[in-house]
Amino acid sequence: MSLDQNLIISNIISSVNYIIELFQENPFNFLYESEIQAVLYSKLNADANKKIELPVEMEESLKEIGKDSITTNIVRAEYPSGKRFDIAIIHPDSKRHRGKGDLNEAFWNENILGAIELKYCQLHQGHFVQLMGFKDNLKKLEEFKNPESRFELKIGLALLFVQERQISEYYVEKAGLELVEITQIEQISVIEGYIITKDKKYKVTKRK
Repeated sequence: MSLDQNLIISNIISSVNYIIELFQENPFNFLYESEIQAVLYSKLNADANKKIELPVEMEESLKEIGKDSITTNIVRAEYPSGKRFDIAIIHPDSKRHRGKGDLNEAFWNENILGAIELKYCQLHQGHFVQLMGFKDNLKKLEEFKNPESRFELKIGLALLFVQERQISEYYVEKAGLELVEITQIEQISVIEGYIITKDKKYKVTKRK
């Protein structure tokens, strides 16, 4: 992995730890999942601070844009167009071209280096439903393949924020999850899941 990629992954980890710290200071500063997404996106975009030039190939687009490329940030929300992760990071070496039969520009569906999926369990909301959605997010990350096989997803994070002090051990077990308490996220091995409550942070070590 290049130094550039390592730096981006380091920025992802530090930005996630930042939003976790903010959340635990006062979970009620975040009433909806979209607010966590917005703050995390903004922080990661500022930290990564990297732009990429991507090809433009459709005749109508060339006329509208006036050149054969666009410049955009690598940090995206609801991306790529097919999978729509809450936050995705375009691979810094990706420059896809339109495939035969593609109806839109390739820049809507570039290869990605990392992806983050969020779930939010609000006060008195059922833990089990959100835990199962969290498991679905882990599966979505695991099953994802970039359009070009030479580009691998290097980091996939599923995060469940719980607005209460604890998450129900009964429902954690019922959802088929095993957790270990941690102090912060330090390293990520491709696909990982974390649960954050007001008082605790947990890493998923096993799931059925």
